[in-house]
Amino acid sequence: MLEIILQIVFNSIVSGIILSLMVIGFNYIFSVTKVFHLAHAGIFTLGAYTFWQLTDLGLHWILASTVSLSIASIIILFIEKAVYSPMTKKKTDSSVTLIASMGIYVIIVNTIAMFFGSENKIVSLSGDTFNIIDVIISTNQIIQLLVGIIIIVIFYLGIKLTKLDLSLKAIANNDILGEVYGINSKRIRSLVMIIGSAFAVIAGILTTIEIGVEPHSGMNITLSAAAVAILVTRLDVKYLTLISILLALFQNTVEWFLNAQWKEGLTFLILLLIILYKTEGLVSYKLRKN
Repeated sequence: MLEIILQIVFNSIVSGIILSLMVIGFNYIFSVTKVFHLAHAGIFTLGAYTFWQLTDLGLHWILASTVSLSIASIIILFIEKAVYSPMTKKKTDSSVTLIASMGIYVIIVNTIAMFFGSENKIVSLSGDTFNIIDVIISTNQIIQLLVGIIIIVIFYLGIKLTKLDLSLKAIANNDILGEVYGINSKRIRSLVMIIGSAFAVIAGILTTIEIGVEPHSGMNITLSAAAVAILVTRLDVKYLTLISILLALFQNTVEWFLNAQWKEGLTFLILLLIILYKTEGLVSYKLRKN
């Protein structure tokens, strides 16, 4: 029994780190742009399939990752300039932007399926496994864990040292007031779109090297990311990562002891109960009372 618990905990930490990449990207995009960016799932899949195709053509995985990130950045900037930004200027209702985002997701996924098919694609960097305290660990999982942690730490230190986090929080709270204080909201929106999409691409690539992806793989993890974004309504990398790991632990426990089909259902049942009880989420900004 102890071996099973340790295996679940380790697997949950790995999957939680990958989920936290999606969560951080989704949360920052949603907070800054106010767009419920379900097309995030399409970017996840696009990055994974681009990486698979390039490595299949013989490119080194580092070069393949770089090209995948570049392509995703170009596409998300086009989406921001052609769709999201005009809707924001017109003060379009959030439900309309949600539908637009879902439409973008459908276009991306169906285009991928049309050219590459719907079968699972996997790029295994290593087939080695080893045993530590009766926990089976693969080299690919170690790569997932280390790369995910490094990316999160670099992002956290980067926004702190450059004071970018202050600009992001200012625009997230009040973009008009932020511009009064000299913050370029358009530049911040474009930057957060690129960064958030880069997180999605990295998450897609890391998923590809262990379990693989198919065209619709991005939606489940994006919905889980959206759930965490609702639970943690503040821009805080530490809280987002912690809640992501806890959610992954819950999902893996349910999958191990019950059934994989219960995993998402119970996740969103808990989310619904929390929303009904505490509309501002579990972790939110502390507002000063008058």
